[in-house]
Amino acid sequence: MATDDREVADMNLVMFAPCPRASAIGRMAHLVVNELCGNGHTVVVVCTESAESRHGEVRDFGAQAMHWTDSDEVQAAITSADAVIYQIGDNFHYHEGSLYWLERQRGIVCLHDFFLGNLFWTWGQSDRKRASAVLQQWYGDEIARTYFAHTSSANFIAATHENAPMTEWIASQASAVIAHSGWGMGRVLSACPGPVRLVPLAYEVVPAVGSRFETPISSVGRMQVLTVGHVNPNKRAECVIRAIGADERLREGTSYTLAGAIQTDMRRGLEELANALGVDLHVCGEVSDQELQRLLAGADVVCCLRNPTLEAASASAIEAMLSARPLIVENAGFFAELPDDCVRKIRPDHEEADLCKELLDLKANPMTRKSLGMQAQAWARETFTAKNYARQLTDLVSLSQRSMLVSETMQVFARQLAQWAGAESMLTLPDTLGPLRIFDVGAVQDQKA
Repeated sequence: MATDDREVADMNLVMFAPCPRASAIGRMAHLVVNELCGNGHTVVVVCTESAESRHGEVRDFGAQAMHWTDSDEVQAAITSADAVIYQIGDNFHYHEGSLYWLERQRGIVCLHDFFLGNLFWTWGQSDRKRASAVLQQWYGDEIARTYFAHTSSANFIAATHENAPMTEWIASQASAVIAHSGWGMGRVLSACPGPVRLVPLAYEVVPAVGSRFETPISSVGRMQVLTVGHVNPNKRAECVIRAIGADERLREGTSYTLAGAIQTDMRRGLEELANALGVDLHVCGEVSDQELQRLLAGADVVCCLRNPTLEAASASAIEAMLSARPLIVENAGFFAELPDDCVRKIRPDHEEADLCKELLDLKANPMTRKSLGMQAQAWARETFTAKNYARQLTDLVSLSQRSMLVSETMQVFARQLAQWAGAESMLTLPDTLGPLRIFDVGAVQDQKA
């Protein structure tokens, strides 16, 4: 990974990103756009959310912005751009515009999830025949036949997250890829024709009025445990409730809060489980940014569990670290790559037992909680910066441009060779292979961190 401070000429960039304020990816893109503009680049933002997702407050990027359906304006921006950048995650309604334009204009994809099954599933509803052809190309006939037959989200994820994550589908359309952790990079490398780079997610936390994340965590009263984000089975809230309920010291001395959107059936089921186990549970539902910061400031421990792990990075985990909160995570995926002295890690196949043990230890040692949170904050402040992200992105633009030139030239030669008799045998001759080494993709493939 390049880390030098070489100056890059001012560029005209087009950034595709979701613009609703509720989007964590949009929040990250806002930081990067501000940094790019501060460095002298010109950025046009194309809002990628579906029409049904354009309700509520929309983020102001401080740059020219347009919706992806404004075809003439978007095409004009692309035509005059030095590079096109797509921020893509696993939510079709936030990223519909990126899928539409990525087919028409290759660009650098900033990949926020290594599992893109929900994105692909919704995209495929409009053309099942085409979607099946994509599945068959990457994963074979059997997966193509059964992919759309799953009747629940949990069954769908369980059946497809390893065998058909759709990572290759997006990576193959990109001119280059930025990913935010290394655990899913094998599939990206197998499909992306251009350079690939690991870059930590850009993130920042602005404390709510009156909150001070650096203050010592209280050693009296109930230990406050918090989970942030859309509450679904993958977030493992049920596991946290069971772990607290398994030990009398935790049941009597711990409160558990869920902050994030939650469906009625899920809320009812978790509340019934907590009542049965004697666990003090508070379900807040979706909260404002200010209320979230207040909850973080009052948390003694944040549980950020994912099983299976699908994300390239977790905004809620990063936010907890930047807030100096002690964090418990699964030892898998992005979370496994976090430093061992900054978080507590539990084994995915021993969740409840490990979580109970870690919660008991942190409850008994408030100074350990404080030390763990402060170490996490110091590391996160140095790692998840918009300055680094913008620098790596502009460096990749130049590398991607060279890579695309090589790729296009190779395609010209391949088409020419295909017209010659005996083209396949000619490609094995030393006199042919020698000159073609100038097109070795290794010369332009970026080094991984």
